[in-house]
Amino acid sequence: MDKPKSKNGEIIVEVKAELTTFGCGEDGIVGYLHHEPTHTKIAVYQHIGWFQRLMIRWCFGLEYKVK
Repeated sequence: MDKPKSKNGEIIVEVKAELTTFGCGEDGIVGYLHHEPTHTKIAVYQHIGWFQRLMIRWCFGLEYKVK
Protein backbone atom coordinates (compact mmCIF):
# COMPACT_ATOMS: atom_id res chain seq x y z
CA MET A 1 0.00 0.00 0.00
CA ASP A 2 1.35 3.43 -0.95
CA LYS A 3 1.83 6.04 1.75
CA PRO A 4 -0.05 9.25 1.00
CA LYS A 5 2.25 12.24 0.57
CA SER A 6 1.57 15.93 0.64
CA LYS A 7 2.65 18.28 -2.12
CA ASN A 8 5.94 19.17 -0.39
CA GLY A 9 6.95 15.52 0.07
CA GLU A 10 6.10 15.07 3.75
CA ILE A 11 4.39 11.85 4.75
CA ILE A 12 0.84 12.21 6.06
CA VAL A 13 0.00 10.02 9.02
CA GLU A 14 -3.58 9.44 10.10
CA VAL A 15 -4.12 8.92 13.81
CA LYS A 16 -7.37 7.58 15.14
CA ALA A 17 -7.95 8.04 18.86
CA GLU A 18 -10.81 6.70 20.90
CA LEU A 19 -12.00 8.46 24.02
CA THR A 20 -12.39 5.98 26.82
CA THR A 21 -13.96 6.86 30.13
CA PHE A 22 -13.63 4.78 33.22
CA GLY A 23 -17.06 5.32 34.65
CA CYS A 24 -17.26 5.93 38.32
CA GLY A 25 -19.51 8.90 37.77
CA GLU A 26 -20.69 11.22 40.49
CA ASP A 27 -22.02 8.27 42.50
CA GLY A 28 -18.55 6.81 43.06
CA ILE A 29 -17.04 9.95 44.57
CA VAL A 30 -16.45 9.57 48.31
CA GLY A 31 -14.59 12.83 48.93
CA TYR A 32 -12.31 15.53 47.58
CA LEU A 33 -8.72 16.63 47.94
CA HIS A 34 -8.95 20.40 48.29
CA HIS A 35 -6.10 22.87 47.71
CA GLU A 36 -7.05 26.09 49.47
CA PRO A 37 -4.66 28.61 47.77
CA THR A 38 -5.79 27.65 44.24
CA HIS A 39 -9.34 26.51 45.14
CA THR A 40 -8.73 23.23 43.28
CA LYS A 41 -10.80 20.12 44.03
CA ILE A 42 -9.70 16.62 43.01
CA ALA A 43 -12.30 13.85 43.22
CA VAL A 44 -11.48 10.80 45.37
CA TYR A 45 -13.14 7.45 44.60
CA GLN A 46 -11.79 5.36 47.51
CA HIS A 47 -11.49 6.19 51.18
CA ILE A 48 -8.05 7.39 52.25
CA GLY A 49 -6.53 6.23 55.53
CA TRP A 50 -5.48 8.70 58.24
CA PHE A 51 -1.74 8.29 57.59
CA GLN A 52 -2.12 8.80 53.83
CA ARG A 53 -4.25 11.89 54.49
CA LEU A 54 -1.56 13.23 56.83
CA MET A 55 1.20 12.68 54.27
CA ILE A 56 -0.83 14.15 51.38
CA ARG A 57 -1.54 17.23 53.50
CA TRP A 58 2.08 17.57 54.63
CA CYS A 59 3.72 16.91 51.24
CA PHE A 60 1.26 18.54 48.83
CA GLY A 61 -0.95 20.82 50.95
CA LEU A 62 -4.12 18.99 49.92
CA GLU A 63 -6.86 18.62 52.53
CA TYR A 64 -9.16 15.58 52.36
CA LYS A 65 -12.83 16.47 52.66
CA VAL A 66 -15.60 13.89 52.79
CA LYS A 67 -18.50 14.45 50.38
